[in-house]
Amino acid sequence: MTNAARLKGILGLASGFAIGQGAMFLAQTWLVVSGHLDIVGRVGLALAGLSLGQFVSDCGGTVLLSRHAARGRGQDYLASAILVRFVVGLGTALGLLFLAIIAADPVERAVLLGGLVSVVVWSLNLAGFLDGIGRTASSGPISSLSWLVAAIGLILFDTSTPVRSGIVVGTLFSLGTVLSVAFQYRIVRREGYTLRASRLSPILVRDFAREAWYYTLASVPSQIYGRSLLVIAKAFLGAEMAGGVVYARNIITAAMQGISFIRRVEFPALTRHLAIEGYRLRTAFLHQWWSVAASFVFLAIVIGVLFAVPVVIGGGSDSVTLALICLSVPVPIWALSSVFGQVALAVGSTRTYAFVINCSLVLGVGVILAIIPAIGVYALLVGETVVYGTQIVVYLLFPGLATVEARGAELQRIAR
Repeated sequence: MTNAARLKGILGLASGFAIGQGAMFLAQTWLVVSGHLDIVGRVGLALAGLSLGQFVSDCGGTVLLSRHAARGRGQDYLASAILVRFVVGLGTALGLLFLAIIAADPVERAVLLGGLVSVVVWSLNLAGFLDGIGRTASSGPISSLSWLVAAIGLILFDTSTPVRSGIVVGTLFSLGTVLSVAFQYRIVRREGYTLRASRLSPILVRDFAREAWYYTLASVPSQIYGRSLLVIAKAFLGAEMAGGVVYARNIITAAMQGISFIRRVEFPALTRHLAIEGYRLRTAFLHQWWSVAASFVFLAIVIGVLFAVPVVIGGGSDSVTLALICLSVPVPIWALSSVFGQVALAVGSTRTYAFVINCSLVLGVGVILAIIPAIGVYALLVGETVVYGTQIVVYLLFPGLATVEARGAELQRIAR
């Protein structure tokens, strides 16, 4: 992949993120300036739950459908993949419904109830398929419509009727998701692909379900971990600091998402080069240096944001500043650990990847829970560093873990 093509794909994904998450960030900033930091935390936690539900219902489609489409088999897998994901989406929505019913916070419950439809609808998305057929630049801007539309509801949030306003935010999130998926199908149809032309196959359903299970086993715990930090902050640090963590987490998520966009574009080329050259540390970094460099650039940007925080949000700046410090420093460590994780995924070592990820996350959460009563928000800094540092150490000490399940013949075929 040429640098120009890589940059075009990255800019397409980044523009979508800037539109959606940027609007949400501005809406949350408005609430913070207005003195409603607690609303940011309550609504933010519910939206995090909905986005996690969407991630689960996708079943790794962003990667798996992209891989199949790039190999010319996307049309064959499309119907089978959507069936699997739709079933998972229904189950996930029911799980979120149960959580909404038992939720102690009425605002969180309202947002979840309003946004349940988004989880089912997103199971039908074609973002990965569009990546595989080279339309990443087109799919990026429309994938964040749910956040853009929900941000409008957050700006208009009426604190005198918080439950009603919460339902509006959740409903708008669902509406944005419907629009995103509808636009995706329109783009795919223009490219000459239709769901009607894809036929259900029991074999493909089984194959996709198995592969999706391994991918989900590797990825969902990471998603849960990020959201668990918000829950831990709310439980141990109080409502104001929890709001600061949610606000800061959005900034850090923007940085990590930007790096992930680069990784998403780097991944196909990395797979091909590993098939040709085999695993070498130099190969891993040579084809992922953009994302590693970006992590340090984003850290520098966050440091700049720290100087702006007191000016922009005034009284709530102490909580946000502390949270930003604790969550931004580990970003480059995460980027370095992801270099090894991408290698494992590229060669098919998904189970090994899941094992390393899950063990490090359990260790990190244990460390945070053990020390947060003593050192407060700084426990997040220590815990995040433990998580990503552990992953790096394990892959460096046991380099064979990243390639132990590589399917050489299949990778050689892809390379050709």
